[in-house]
This record gives sequence, C-alpha cells and structure tokens, in this order.
Amino acid sequence: MATEDLSLKSEPLSLICRGSVDFKGNLDFYVFSQFSEETIAQSDSLKKTITALLTQTGDYLTIRLTGTLAEPHYVVVPSSVDVIEKAKDLLIEGLQNIFE
Repeated sequence: MATEDLSLKSEPLSLICRGSVDFKGNLDFYVFSQFSEETIAQSDSLKKTITALLTQTGDYLTIRLTGTLAEPHYVVVPSSVDVIEKAKDLLIEGLQNIFE
C-alpha cells in the first residue's frame, strides 16, 4: 500500500505522510509536520517567533520512518538549508511590506 498525501490533522498539528508499507510489513515513509499558527500564538515560549517563522516555511519537521510494523525505526531528517532559504524569503518579503 502506498500514499502520497495521507493527512492526519488536529488543531495543534498536521502530519502529511508519503510512502508505503508492503505485505511483509516493511515501512518506507516520510512524515512532514506543521504546527498551527494558533498553537504558536497561544504559546508562552520565548522561542515563539522562531517557531512561527519556521512553521511559515513549511516542512517544519520531517521524520523518516523505516523498519517494519513490528519494529519501526525513525530518524529526524535535517532540512536546515531549505528552512533557511524559505525563512530568508519570508523575511525579505516582510521587510519590503514594512517599508511600503
């Protein structure tokens, strides 16, 4: 079974899954997560601004899921280059709007 857009949504968090599981139970998935803007806005964290910026860039956290149904393994996939590039674009756009 394979999927390109399995969505699991709740108010604070959305997960988008892409991958497959075969008849032997082998897993091959990428799980992309995004926190909702409301969740971030309600947070008292000092990291709120950074978290909000990263959430706006999309693919805030990517998890690689492998192994089997009986013994799943996961690893957090670093996506810092993409996040920095998207964050740069958002900052430039935001600054342009301020000075208009």
